Amino acid sequence: LFKSQFEGGNLWVQQQKMVFHLQDYSAMHDNHGNLNGQRKTKDPIVNQTVVHLNFKGSRDVNDIEKTHPTDSYQNYFLGKDPTKWATNVFGYGEAVMRDLYQGIDLKLIEDGSNLKYEFHILPGYDPNQIVLDYAGHESLEINKKGDLEISTSLGKIIEQKPYAYQIVNGNVREVECSYKIVEN
Repeated sequence: LFKSQFEGGNLWVQQQKMVFHLQDYSAMHDNHGNLNGQRKTKDPIVNQTVVHLNFKGSRDVNDIEKTHPTDSYQNYFLGKDPTKWATNVFGYGEAVMRDLYQGIDLKLIEDGSNLKYEFHILPGYDPNQIVLDYAGHESLEINKKGDLEISTSLGKIIEQKPYAYQIVNGNVREVECSYKIVEN
């Protein structure tokens, strides 16, 4: 559905999940930056890993509201079948995936090189429907700040401590919220 680039890889937003594709191009950069023309390694290796963030129990989304289009666009010519090509594909600063869970929308916000996401829960719906299921990582840990650290072979993905609030009579009221690691 969406792709966002960040330093060290890409984030892919798909139905019911987000996929972190981490890449380490340091061996290629070492060879490329060698001014005397001597390659440090014959075939530099791009180390990479993939971590899935599955929205367990969620539904496929058919209603996506996109706002803040970018000025630039991409063209995709994949294979020889023109029906699979796409041109003038603009990026967006924000997108809302309606009804990811019953009564719960997922809002994606691109903020510079970061992608933030928010769950918008309609009154009367259960926030406990939201279950984040990680796959492809080495370990999960909640640090002293309450951030979730997802360790991989190429470093850590940091999910900042969740912030939850309600708007009551026009006033923002913070609601206690934290990560909880449950082993399957």
